[in-house]
Amino acid sequence: MGPAVRTVAPARDKVVEILLSAPLDRDMDCDFLEEELIPRIVMCDTSDLMYSVFGIERALFKERAQNRDCRRSANQTKADWVVPLASFATAGGRQEKLTLAHAQQRTRWACDEESEETGVHHFFTCCERMASENHSSAGQRMLVPIHFGVTPHAEASDDCTPSPFVRVAFDMAQHALEQPARLFVPGLAITGTTAHLVVIDHEVCRIVTISDCWGEGFGELAVIVAVLSGLDVYSAGLCPFFRYECAGNIGFKAVSLVTWYLRPPELEDDVPLVARTVEFIDEEPVELLSCAVRRGGSNFSRSTAVFQLARPSLMGPNTSSESDPPHSFVLKIQYTRHECVGHEANVLRMIDERCNAASPEVSSLIFSHINRLEQAKSFDFHCSQMNDSDFSLVQGKDSHRRVRRRKLDLVILRNPTPLPTQVDCGQDRSRPVGEAYQVFDQLLTLLPILYDLGIHHRDLSPGNILHHRGQLVLVDWDTGIVAPPGELVPICATDGTGSVRATLATTPFDVLAWLFLQERTKLPMHMLANDLESATYWFVIVLGSFRVQSWETAAWRAWKVLDLPPGNPPYVRALVHARLELWGNSGESQCRRIALLEALRDLCPAEGQVVDIFTRNFPAWREIPNVHQLTKERMATMQARMRDILALQPRCE
Repeated sequence: MGPAVRTVAPARDKVVEILLSAPLDRDMDCDFLEEELIPRIVMCDTSDLMYSVFGIERALFKERAQNRDCRRSANQTKADWVVPLASFATAGGRQEKLTLAHAQQRTRWACDEESEETGVHHFFTCCERMASENHSSAGQRMLVPIHFGVTPHAEASDDCTPSPFVRVAFDMAQHALEQPARLFVPGLAITGTTAHLVVIDHEVCRIVTISDCWGEGFGELAVIVAVLSGLDVYSAGLCPFFRYECAGNIGFKAVSLVTWYLRPPELEDDVPLVARTVEFIDEEPVELLSCAVRRGGSNFSRSTAVFQLARPSLMGPNTSSESDPPHSFVLKIQYTRHECVGHEANVLRMIDERCNAASPEVSSLIFSHINRLEQAKSFDFHCSQMNDSDFSLVQGKDSHRRVRRRKLDLVILRNPTPLPTQVDCGQDRSRPVGEAYQVFDQLLTLLPILYDLGIHHRDLSPGNILHHRGQLVLVDWDTGIVAPPGELVPICATDGTGSVRATLATTPFDVLAWLFLQERTKLPMHMLANDLESATYWFVIVLGSFRVQSWETAAWRAWKVLDLPPGNPPYVRALVHARLELWGNSGESQCRRIALLEALRDLCPAEGQVVDIFTRNFPAWREIPNVHQLTKERMATMQARMRDILALQPRCE
């Protein structure tokens, strides 16, 4: 049992009155509410709730509540100020990350015991560990964006099924109240046999007062009334095209993609859904690989979740054959701006067209190193009870931005290898560094070819340069652009509000300088030299992941002072100076560059020699005539020298 909770009787009576006044058709529904649900409801102050669930002292909670950001609108601060408390409650760990669940299963306590009707039920759970043990390091959490306007998969019959109110209540009591995981929603935190209110939105775990969910005056328990009545509670909605299962104390996890939602309207029901190279079944098994949320600014922030399609026939063979080459499929869902919807799919289609017009050798090489589009679909705007004005930004911070509802963008991609991973060693010290050499070598071959065809990736970050056993796979083309060969394009993608989308760890110096000058100059154009620069940063960062074994060593300090990778949070001004100090001809002090090269030579003389060659001359001096041709020649020369030094054989594609 958790710490004692001081109940608030008048508020509880109001909630009970609302529950019992619902238009229920059957006596068993009323019996369920009176005997099973209502006895579990405990009304309490927010500070008591925090103390009961997380053990946070009431005085500390109230102190933090008083220090909340009052510059935001009243409706927003009701939820927003609880973010640091959620972090405090989990001791800064990862458990505040949200797993969102949308369970589709038979209602166990149904009106008609013979009915096989499947209902759709909405749950959330904050899990202590990831559901898939095989991917525990890659996906410690899952984020699936909020409710979107899509057509229900099946319409329930009013004649033989319970009302949605009763269906949700049944399933909540049958499953949520019996699970040992600590937090469950809608509306409940379980301590022993007692249920408390918890509200979770799509970014973090928050325990809040949401009076605007159900008029005024109900305080904490207003949200449970809203959920049981089928309302969309503070953006804590659902992603309807997944089927979820509950896995013991882990909570709910996505187990399959319901491909019905991908079908075009004109496709007849009995016709299978066929993508570019494969035919999909009704439910494709999935496993979460990663998720990311853009922090700060607005509750309408960008978010991305990536799943692997886990059906064995889609995971590809381990050995190559002409009829069935190695491959893997991933599902990528993005909560994105209206202007960006469909962009990655369009870029990949244009790459296909450009490659099909090129020589077979060039086309084959490119397709062996990028993922290709199989299927794409976009969904309608995010739905919420909150008004856009209630999500206003802090004054003076990104004031040029405006809150805009986002759409959900979905793409299914085919990789040219079994599931690729990042090149850095991470926690796996047994991974051979030679694979990083091979990937860097292939990158130096691929980038000039793409540039000459007018194909620009523009975000050569560690998360986008993947591999499988040394074979490069360049992913995430949502920042890419395809233009006529020779036509100038901006150095990086923009988000439609004047801000750029860039990964600071490897973004070119020109982008950092533009950001440092507070965007007072025109955004530079993209050059092949920028790709060489970013690839060099990536290679040095990856070598550091293999060679720096512990903190507070000479090697650790050598990488650290050059911000390779940047600290958290990164500072643009520091990065501007650190990036210049890496290059031998930048005019900056050479002390830090020399320290890095010495540390590398002590660890691996050959790697030190290679890094010296690639960082001797800054590649992106724009005033150099014929810079594109000179960059290509320089890349080829340095690549040949690297192969000699590392005894590296070109990979046969």
